[in-house]
Amino acid sequence: MNVTYERARQFFRDRNQDFERTLEFYLRYGYAFLTPQYIMLAEERQDSWHIEFAIGEVGILTFLRHMPYHKPWISWSRDGGRTVKRFATDRLIKLTTKL
Repeated sequence: MNVTYERARQFFRDRNQDFERTLEFYLRYGYAFLTPQYIMLAEERQDSWHIEFAIGEVGILTFLRHMPYHKPWISWSRDGGRTVKRFATDRLIKLTTKL
């Protein structure tokens, strides 16, 4: 059993949501990055990538390495979508190259 997958299922279950349906949506219409170590779901917006969900050993550097192509902005929220933070992609790349 994949612990990361089970953690994601529990995260969604705790919010009365269905992880499998969400995952299917992102597999069909968005972007899903899955390994045994992490799961990240993202969607393309007009001028940005929005990271909708991430769990496991994952960070912005992971997304920067795997994003399908460059967009000016990347956004995410850590409070269920109430506050979306938006960052310039080039600035994030510059910051992460120092790591």
